[in-house]
Amino acid sequence: MGDKYEDYSSLKACLITNAAFESGIGAYVAGIYEKFKSHGMKVRLVCTDPLIRDPDVIILNKKSIFPLNHFLNYFVNPTRIPRGYDVYHVTTQSIGIFAKFNRPSIVTVHDVSIFVDKKIMQPAPSFLSPKTKKVYENAFFNSIYYRFAKKSSEASKYADKIICQSNFTKKELIKYLRVPSNKISVIYTAVDHNRFKPRNKEDARLLLNLPQDYTLLLNVGDEGRRKNITAIIQALSLLVSTKKMNKILLIRIGEKREVTQTLIRDLKVDDKVVYYTGVSKEIFPYFYNASDLLLYPSFYEGFGLPPLEAMASGCPVIASDRSAIPEIVQDGGVLIPPTDVELLANTILECLENRNLMRELVERGLNRALDFSFDKCAHNLFEEYERTSRGLS
Repeated sequence: MGDKYEDYSSLKACLITNAAFESGIGAYVAGIYEKFKSHGMKVRLVCTDPLIRDPDVIILNKKSIFPLNHFLNYFVNPTRIPRGYDVYHVTTQSIGIFAKFNRPSIVTVHDVSIFVDKKIMQPAPSFLSPKTKKVYENAFFNSIYYRFAKKSSEASKYADKIICQSNFTKKELIKYLRVPSNKISVIYTAVDHNRFKPRNKEDARLLLNLPQDYTLLLNVGDEGRRKNITAIIQALSLLVSTKKMNKILLIRIGEKREVTQTLIRDLKVDDKVVYYTGVSKEIFPYFYNASDLLLYPSFYEGFGLPPLEAMASGCPVIASDRSAIPEIVQDGGVLIPPTDVELLANTILECLENRNLMRELVERGLNRALDFSFDKCAHNLFEEYERTSRGLS
């Protein structure tokens, strides 16, 4: 694999994204972008909106004006991409329309949830002002965004090649968009092992000002319906009320929806849930080190990055046995049906009370996480770039 890096400088690639580096998709983009640059590829990164502070990155929309930017990203910006590249890599299906106007093109499809669940409320981007965010979360305006995102995702099929991050997503893509199997390659994303790695738990809690004598449960991501936050809150309530676990906290990193707050209040666990938003890239990995367990009972994931980040950090994982999660986690965590709240609560308790099981989960998780590196991801992508630039399937 190492010898292949000598050829990187022979190819010019343009990466197109709509994500900040701090997001899940952004971490994927940042990882491959930096790896390509470090190996001498002539690579240009284009971001649709002002989400990345890097003078080398081309920003198409200089200001965040919602919902105008979504119109521009669909009707105007796909034709504003710089010319002269050997391959154009659209790094997420939500801007798949860019692949139709920039050839030869590759699109990474992270998931097809927008076709599976038509009631998904799209989470507001973190860069929006509170006033704009309120407009964004209005059902009418959100439905407009949903329709543009769906049409742009559908346009991914016009790409010369599609990359999926799991075999599960490949099957879903064939099912929902009728994309031929031979047009799709599966290339797993990766985790930054320099950021996500084992650290001393007490030191991490001290850094984050978290209590040393509490059980800390962690959940990362938005609060869309498919993330199944309801099950986590209900399981927490069971642990507090029936198992008499008073020294326990759920740490939520991500958006904060009112429907979740209502459930927290109704179940009287207000003092057991702590939210963190706007966490810096430097501080974020320490939450995995500080926590006793990552809970990830999601109904639907095209990959599922938080379990991988947790495993790489030495944080035991309890996750859903649905969608792509079993494919990624394998034996690196405990997999359970996401609909069984009582089982989730009992599994949490079993893990906490069984030190041998916890040590085994840490070891298995660390070993599984080693299979996901940006060296491997970039190498496999580069091979697809070469083939696509030459017009090969």
